[in-house]
Amino acid sequence: MLTRSAKITIEVIEGTDILQRGHETSRQLWNHLWWCGFGFNRKYQRRGKWLGMKYKEKWPGRFGLDKAFRDHWAAQELSDRCYSTTIQEFDIAVRSWFANLKSNPKARPPRYCKDGRQLFFEVGRNAKPLGNWQYRLTVLGGHIENRHAVVKLHIGPGIKMKDVKIIRVQPDGSGTVVYYQEPKAPTGSHVAALDLGINNLGLLAFDSGESILYSGRGILSSDRYYHKREAQCKPSNWQGKGDAQSKQSKRKVAYQVKAGNTRRLAVHNFTRSVIDECVKRNVGILATGDLKHVRVGKDHGKAGNQKLHAWPFAEILRQLTYKGEEVGINVITVSEAYTSQTCHVCGTIDKSSRVHRGLYACKHCGTILNADLNGAFNIINKVSPVPIGAGVGAILPGSPSPTDTTLGTGEASQIHPTFVAKFDLQNWAIAMQDGCNMDCGNAGCGYKQR
Repeated sequence: MLTRSAKITIEVIEGTDILQRGHETSRQLWNHLWWCGFGFNRKYQRRGKWLGMKYKEKWPGRFGLDKAFRDHWAAQELSDRCYSTTIQEFDIAVRSWFANLKSNPKARPPRYCKDGRQLFFEVGRNAKPLGNWQYRLTVLGGHIENRHAVVKLHIGPGIKMKDVKIIRVQPDGSGTVVYYQEPKAPTGSHVAALDLGINNLGLLAFDSGESILYSGRGILSSDRYYHKREAQCKPSNWQGKGDAQSKQSKRKVAYQVKAGNTRRLAVHNFTRSVIDECVKRNVGILATGDLKHVRVGKDHGKAGNQKLHAWPFAEILRQLTYKGEEVGINVITVSEAYTSQTCHVCGTIDKSSRVHRGLYACKHCGTILNADLNGAFNIINKVSPVPIGAGVGAILPGSPSPTDTTLGTGEASQIHPTFVAKFDLQNWAIAMQDGCNMDCGNAGCGYKQR
C-alpha cells in the first residue's frame, strides 16, 4: 500500500461553532503544555541557557505528558484522538529542539501558539463517512451533548473516498487528507539496470542496448564549493587565533542548508528522469546494485570505500522505489559482486580487464566498452530471462557525453539525460562470428577507433 497526502478545502455543513471551539481548545492545551515546559525556565532564557530543563530534569515524553495532563479541562473537552495528537505533536517538537541543541546552542524551543491549532481526525474513530465526501467529525468529548460537526471535502480527482484514512482540518477552512493507494502491477515487458556511482551518478542501461549517462559532477562541484565556504566562516564567538570555543555562525549554517537543498534537488531530478525514461521504453523491472557490502567493506576482506558513506544511495533507492510503484515499475536490488570484473559477453572474470577507470577491455573475446555500462549489462543478465550477453556484445563508439553541469558556482544544474550510444547488437554479433579484430574499419561492426 502506498501512503499519499493531498490538499483539500473543507465546506462546513453544520457545527461551525463546534469546530471553532475545538480549534481554540487545542490551542489552549498546547499553550498549557508550553507554559509548564518552558514558562518556569524563563530566567534561563534571559541568560541564554535553555539547557536547564534538559540536564536537570528528564523529559517525561508522550506518555508522561498524557498522564500529567489527562485531568486538564482542555484535555477533557477535546475528543480522545484530537487530544492525543496534540500531546504527540508537542512531544515531537520538543525532542526536535533537543536534537538541534547539540549542534546549535541558540536553537529556539517550540513557539507559543497564538492562533487556533489544527484538528486531527481518523476515519473509523472520530470521523464517520456519510457518503458523497461528507464526514461526521467528533470534535469534543463524550460528556458534551453537541460535539459533532458535519463537513464536506472538496478534493482533486483520482482519489476514492474509501481510501481516505486521516483528515486534518485547519482553522481557515483548508486541510489535508492521508489516503492509501494500491501500487500498480508491473505491466512492462522489458528490463533495465542502473549502475550507481559518484563521478557518474548513474548509468541506465536497457535490454534493447540503449544507455543513458547521468553525471555526478554537479553534486560534487556543489559540495566542494559550500565546504570551501564553510571552512572560511569564523565561529560566532571567535575572539582570535587559538580560541577553543567554536559555535557555528549563521553564515556557516546557511551554507550547509544550501548544500543540502542543492543535493536534494539533484537527486529528485535524477530519479524522476530515470523513471520517466523507463516508462517510455515499457520497462517492468528496474534493477539496481546493492551497495551495502561495498560501503562497509565486507567484500574480500578489504576496507570499504569511505566516499560512499556520504553519497545519498539510500535516498536514491527510496525515491526510485516509490516513484516506480506509482507507474507500475518494480525496483529491485541485486548483488554487484564481480559485475565490474566480468565480461557480460563471454562471462570471463578478469580484474585486469579494467584497463582504465572508465574503460573495460576483455582480453578473452575482445569486447571494449564503458566500464559502468558493462556493469549495468551484468546486472541485466542476473534479472532478465533472456540475458543480453548471450553471444552478443556492445561497443562504445566514443567516450560518454557528460550531462551539462555548472562548475565552480556551487549550484548544480538540473540533470538532463544524455544518450551515450545506441548499440547495434545484431551487427556486432555478425562481426564476432566473422572473426572481427575490433580494428577492421568495417562500418557494419559498430566499432570506431578512438
